[in-house]
Amino acid sequence: RVRDVTGVQTCALPISKRERWRPVVVALCAIALAFGWQFLRVHFFYADNWTSLFSTGQRMPIPEELRQREHIYQVPDSVGYDGQAYHLIAHDPLLRRGYANYLDLPRVRLRRILVPALAALLSFGNSDWVDRAYFAVILGFIFLGSLWLASWSMSHGHGAFWGLAFLATPAVLYAIPLMLIDVSLVALTIGFIWFAERKSGAGVFVTLTLAGLARETGVLLIGGWCLLLLLQRQFGRAIIY
Repeated sequence: RVRDVTGVQTCALPISKRERWRPVVVALCAIALAFGWQFLRVHFFYADNWTSLFSTGQRMPIPEELRQREHIYQVPDSVGYDGQAYHLIAHDPLLRRGYANYLDLPRVRLRRILVPALAALLSFGNSDWVDRAYFAVILGFIFLGSLWLASWSMSHGHGAFWGLAFLATPAVLYAIPLMLIDVSLVALTIGFIWFAERKSGAGVFVTLTLAGLARETGVLLIGGWCLLLLLQRQFGRAIIY
């Protein structure tokens, strides 16, 4: 038995080198299932138009440049859903093209910059690659969330297959067909727990920082961690975080 970050004894166990491949396999199965769901949905219901995953509403304005280049599918007689906003931000993360004028709640949407920014970085600024990069980022967070959950499960004496339970969380169930960014915060929360139990200062710092960029509610995770450090009289670390 070891003590976790709260000082309570837990049954966290080290994962042997021979077993480290199991969480990776589980995570690969998770993204395979997620991608398979997306492929079937797009192929059979939207004639292979992958922009349908952004759920862009017909009642919402779209930049003409983007409309012509991507042939964006628009849901008839609808205002669409949140994925359409982060799709626009991914194409204009530095606000140089004026796409922010097409957002319903620009101040709120732009605070949740992590997924759109990663998509923009992964596409190397090439607009033709942004959508693919966005899909890859969503699947990447599904991979990480499943990997960390499987690893955590094994370290507590359970099977790695529990990592697939990540797919059953509401954030993931909505992110797969609608490209919502909430999956990033859920994955980072699991990653934070995993790194905190292993006293990985770098891992905790990175996951908390990214959580604050994923959604504004990620700040609550940072606040909770700092409060715990203060209760443990680790004032220096609390100030750093």
